[in-house]
Amino acid sequence: METIDKMVETVVDHLGTAASSGAVSGKPIVVGDVTLVVLSMVSLGLGAGGGEGEGGTVPAKKGKAPAGGGGGAEGAGGAAKVRPAAVIAFTAQGVQVLPIPDEPGTFDKVVDKIPDVMEVVDKVRRTFDGRVGEA
Repeated sequence: METIDKMVETVVDHLGTAASSGAVSGKPIVVGDVTLVVLSMVSLGLGAGGGEGEGGTVPAKKGKAPAGGGGGAEGAGGAAKVRPAAVIAFTAQGVQVLPIPDEPGTFDKVVDKIPDVMEVVDKVRRTFDGRVGEA
């Protein structure tokens, strides 16, 4: 599985680039006598997997030819999410941290639904597995 090792290494390299220190604190913005610095939160995710398969012919389904044995697959993926978390304001009166509220976006809502989707996929898989032996 040397290929998957290389894929994971590539994904980790790209995620590392996305999570550079420049992404955590932005360049200072000077407006008059006030300097603002945006602070961001960085979240990283990584997944990888592989599989192999062999075997005989799977019985034909209605209107379909029998499937032969064989197979194999590998894959890796990752994601980085950067969102502004706060602004630091430097003024002559002092330093003030202004938090930015974390309101879930569409992507967050989709990610929250993944367990429900996986449960449905598992039920369908179990139903399908029970019918494979039937002829």
